[in-house]
Amino acid sequence: MILGERLRTVAELVGDFRRLADIGSDHAYLPVWLVLHGKADFVIAGEIQRGPLEAARRTINEMALEDCIEVRLGDGLAVVRPGEVDAVVIAGMGGATIRGILERSSQVVNNLSRVVCQPMTGAAGLRRWLIHHGWLIDTEELVSEDGRLYEIFAAKPGSVALSDELLLEVGPLLWKNRHPLLPDHIDRLLQQYKSRVDAMQHSVAPAVAAQKQLWQQRITELEAMRTCL
Repeated sequence: MILGERLRTVAELVGDFRRLADIGSDHAYLPVWLVLHGKADFVIAGEIQRGPLEAARRTINEMALEDCIEVRLGDGLAVVRPGEVDAVVIAGMGGATIRGILERSSQVVNNLSRVVCQPMTGAAGLRRWLIHHGWLIDTEELVSEDGRLYEIFAAKPGSVALSDELLLEVGPLLWKNRHPLLPDHIDRLLQQYKSRVDAMQHSVAPAVAAQKQLWQQRITELEAMRTCL
């Protein structure tokens, strides 16, 4: 089985933890790859919808890995018992959805040693939540796949001073390490903010004007960062 670069990077960020849960596993490609490559001994493939759950089950059965990978139907980390796994992967969802999954299962989360996230949106808010709740983000990656740029990061229990809002959005470690795809990442953020500002051009509401000013300031800050690369 060959994984795309996005899931391959997610797999790498799991590290040495051999008991994990993949929440929103879909076809269970990640759990199967981890077990087949000797990277995991036991994986829970969690799904909230029966259709994807059955797709995951078929993949696992085809590879005869039923003894190593358990398919479970349920909402987020509700499929995991506290202490049952050491690491959790939550990929391919919005950052707010990932935060909700973590918040609703504090007993499970408090027993984890690693969390790997790949938010489709809202990465800054997810970083902020992790830091506020005693997690240290120790790895950040950018992956380009099928014309889209993905943010992937992993965290372990620990504490660190909260980064400013701009770095939370860009990615503190992406900036610190000057990731090769960072220019593309910042360009994408700039386009998002410029689109928001353009959409406000004809509004005269005070609240909208204030928000527009904040976003214009963010554009200025991002452009300054871009010139440093």
